[in-house]
Amino acid sequence: MYLNSLNENQKHLFFKLAFSLAHVDGEYSPHEENLLKAYCSEMNIQFDASMSVDSIHGLQLEILETYDCNSVRVICFELVGLALTDEKFDNTEKEFIGELVNLFGLDTSLIDECSKLISEYILLQKKINSVILN
Repeated sequence: MYLNSLNENQKHLFFKLAFSLAHVDGEYSPHEENLLKAYCSEMNIQFDASMSVDSIHGLQLEILETYDCNSVRVICFELVGLALTDEKFDNTEKEFIGELVNLFGLDTSLIDECSKLISEYILLQKKINSVILN
C-alpha cells in the first residue's frame, strides 16, 4: 500500500524483512507467499523464494543504514499486514517487528495500532465482499 514511497535499497531490504517474517513462526503459508509476490509487484522487484531467512539482529546494521523513522513506520505497517494474512499474529511475529521498531526508539504501541487498523480493514473488506460478491 505504501511501499512505493521507499527507495530501491529500502524496497530490497523490506523484501528481506518480509520474507524472514513470513518464515519466523515456522508456518510459511500460500497466503503469505501470495502477499510477498504482490509486494514485489508493487515495488517492481523480483520475487526470490531462495533467499535466506535473517533475524533483525543479523540485519541490524543494514537496517540502521537504510531506514529512517518515517520509513520504519511504513515497514512496520506492511509487516503487520503480512503477519495478519493468516488472521493470527503470533508472538514470534510480534517480537520480530518489535525488534525493528525498537531499533529506532519508536513506541511499540505502533505495532498494536497498525494491527488494530489492519484488522478493521480486513473486516471491512469482508463486509464489502459479502455485499458485492454475495
